Amino acid sequence: MTARSKVFYREEMVAVFKTDSPSPRKPTLVVQDWQAAGLPFESVSFAPVSQEYYLLAHDSVFVEGIFSRKLQNGFFNREEQVIKSLSYTTGAMLASATDAIENQSFTCASVFGFHHAMYAGIGVYCTFNGLIVTAQLLKKAGLASQVGILDYDMHYGDGTDDIIQRLGLGFISHYTSGK
Repeated sequence: MTARSKVFYREEMVAVFKTDSPSPRKPTLVVQDWQAAGLPFESVSFAPVSQEYYLLAHDSVFVEGIFSRKLQNGFFNREEQVIKSLSYTTGAMLASATDAIENQSFTCASVFGFHHAMYAGIGVYCTFNGLIVTAQLLKKAGLASQVGILDYDMHYGDGTDDIIQRLGLGFISHYTSGK
């Protein structure tokens, strides 16, 4: 990272609940690790996204079911802390991508849990697909006509492909490992 690198992070991104998975704590753990290593970056705040933005990537019944806690989230529970964190993780992705485009610079969103979320269903540790939401919003804002999603999480981002195919989002190219 260069001295001007920005990391989009807020404590609200982190869901605190009983789980054996380290995933909900990843944003904080990553930022703390980078700070301990002395990496030069600026931690930047951002606005959460609104619930209706998820309709750009997901079925409306599914979105309402998650936010009303009638459906299980990607952690297979209905914990309020998880629901509260969702708008912040996607908000970080959107803010980071927007800043990178507008300032032609490297940015990072310290997030997790997007690429398994399907059009109308959760994936393991993934409730909503913030990658697709971000791509759709960048296009709507006129900031991008084509979007490339580089997903090298060592296993297949099946949810991202599901949404691209289901919604016919030909402007998004998805590169994923583990397929």
